[in-house]
Amino acid sequence: GDIEALWIGKLSSRSAMNADVNLTGADAKGVSLGSLKALTLTDVDLTAPGNVKSIAVNDWLDGAITAGSIGKLAAKNDFAADVTLTDGTQSKTLGSAAISGALRDAIWSINGLVGAISAGSTNDNLHIDVLGTLASLTVKGDAGGHFAADHFPKVSIGGNLTDAHFLAGAHLGDDGRVGGNGADADTFAGGTIGSFSVRGQTINSIIGAGLDPVDGVFKNGNDTVVGGVDSFIKSLALSGPVDGASFFGAGLLPTRIVIEGVTIDPATDPRFLLV
Repeated sequence: GDIEALWIGKLSSRSAMNADVNLTGADAKGVSLGSLKALTLTDVDLTAPGNVKSIAVNDWLDGAITAGSIGKLAAKNDFAADVTLTDGTQSKTLGSAAISGALRDAIWSINGLVGAISAGSTNDNLHIDVLGTLASLTVKGDAGGHFAADHFPKVSIGGNLTDAHFLAGAHLGDDGRVGGNGADADTFAGGTIGSFSVRGQTINSIIGAGLDPVDGVFKNGNDTVVGGVDSFIKSLALSGPVDGASFFGAGLLPTRIVIEGVTIDPATDPRFLLV
């Protein structure tokens, strides 16, 4: 059956786990769950109003985490659960997330600062929306998905980047997708990207700082940038080819951009919008 308590110091399972965990309170330090260690969790929901200090699993497949904040999140293999973190008063609402396998098929909505997120790969059904700064995102292999945050100081993709959005200053509503109405409606404001690197190909992907499609559709001739030169991409390192469906937009771009070893002029290249 499900696990229900006011708060739990340590929770561990040496076998597969499929019981929901429902916590209704926290200790004097605001901690609802000290640590969770488990092998494979399938369709498990964890609900905790306070801080979760650490989660370490082999896999978390389906299900959801709803909590005030998480200190450390780690998975030895895949992680495919939704994450909603609401306590923006913490120094970091999500301290770190280290996913050795695929981070995929999930919606993450985080109110506040996020430290480092790393993954072996991500897919185009991953949606991460951070109401704050996402300090570092590292994907060792191929990456896809939809990422929105106020600021992206560092993004590093080790493989190909395919069917992805990286939108600094945007927030993509409850669905984590571009477009939508009501609770799913998007908002666009100024934002920044520090360093952005892709070692493989860049395919059908949009990277923007303050980039606003105006009508919910990118690359149809009326895109603009919110924030002017304060919405900037500081550096771009694109080792592989960048296809014509990909698009970069900002109020300020690097003066020197090299794609496949060739220096291009972003002011004349149709893959770049400088407003």
